[in-house]
Amino acid sequence: MSMVHNHSVDGDHDSLKALEQLDAHEAEVLFDYAQRKKSTDFEGIIDGHRLNFTLVKESDGAYRVEKRGAEKSSGGWFRW
Repeated sequence: MSMVHNHSVDGDHDSLKALEQLDAHEAEVLFDYAQRKKSTDFEGIIDGHRLNFTLVKESDGAYRVEKRGAEKSSGGWFRW
């Protein structure tokens, strides 16, 4: 478990790195949305590749971030 933007988060190295790359405001919007809706999708760039991730709010209050694969669109960072 790692602390990312003042939240306890579990995930693999790339998934945690993608969260860490967000600025403080983007991260808070993402964590707030995941808290209210249980999960939210976002994208990040790892080693020059645009990848999809999901941030999940666990029932114990912790967060989990998962890598979902390569981004197929040219849209923004958040997927609602």
